[in-house]
Amino acid sequence: MGFIKPYLPEVDPDTFVSKPLMERMRILAIDWADNGFGSPKMVHTIYIVKLVAFFAIGGITVVTATSGLPALWHVTEWWNQPIVYQKLIFWTVLLEAIGVAGSWGPLAGKVKPMTGGILFWARPRTIRLRPWKWVPFTDGDRRNWFDRRVAQAGRAQRRAFKSVAGQHFRAH
Repeated sequence: MGFIKPYLPEVDPDTFVSKPLMERMRILAIDWADNGFGSPKMVHTIYIVKLVAFFAIGGITVVTATSGLPALWHVTEWWNQPIVYQKLIFWTVLLEAIGVAGSWGPLAGKVKPMTGGILFWARPRTIRLRPWKWVPFTDGDRRNWFDRRVAQAGRAQRRAFKSVAGQHFRAH
């Protein structure tokens, strides 16, 4: 397996389909246990770059730039400030909410596009799972006008929270 090329199980497709189901499952389960599901090393590299860029560099830059703290490279002056950890938690929640944090990309089953959540929140007629049967306006398995309004209200609330939180944190 190379950096870009995935690992595929060594089976002959013509003879493999003719085998009984349990035999095929056994062969693939052993292969998966030995080799994983075969993603190329490039996918893991993307995850590492994303972790360093979004969480480490991005998060700490946003935290130090919006808190009135010394610059990013003066770690000894800001690492023990509670506001740093409060904003890092908010940053992590924000990245999770827009869909680029933990469950993202090919290892989560999202290939094209790698980001799913934020692209579909306010788009009408996309598939959704009904939260509770007793909640009004939630019938069906497609997004409707009510779902769009809830998503838009959530975005407005986050924008308002960020502006109010930013003013509060800068004042102290």
